[in-house]
Amino acid sequence: MTCELCGRIQQTEWTLGDFFIFHQPQMLSICEACRQQFTRITGAVCAECGCQSQISPCAACEIWLTAGYPAIHNQALFAYDEQMQQYFKQYKFQGGYHLRDVFQEMLAQRLVKVAPTMIVPIPITAETQNQRGFNQVSSWLEKCEINEILTCISTSKAV
Repeated sequence: MTCELCGRIQQTEWTLGDFFIFHQPQMLSICEACRQQFTRITGAVCAECGCQSQISPCAACEIWLTAGYPAIHNQALFAYDEQMQQYFKQYKFQGGYHLRDVFQEMLAQRLVKVAPTMIVPIPITAETQNQRGFNQVSSWLEKCEINEILTCISTSKAV
């Protein structure tokens, strides 16, 4: 299988037990080298946006809060860096539905840990659904119990 981000060939590792129980090892759509390039957020974080920060709220959130926007209390797992930008480019804008597996398990584990009362994915417009063929957030949450109780009434995107 070829890594969807870097194009390198991934080798499948089979054990003798896999053959006896007819089990095919799970392979993600990206290689381990690319997976390791995602920057996990650890240590001190902003209580509002979840980015790595020694102060909370961070400078960006302070601007939003001062302007009167409500607190969001986001919990980010990874930094939005070059590797994540490349992932989103392929996942969202190049029809990379198969890339949902990259974060599904980690996201499901975090949601079990934080035990939310309800998980409600934000809907996308019908136009976006037709262009992409999938809702990227709902696709990540396929292994979770979600409540799709919101509908998108806007037909245009915010700038």
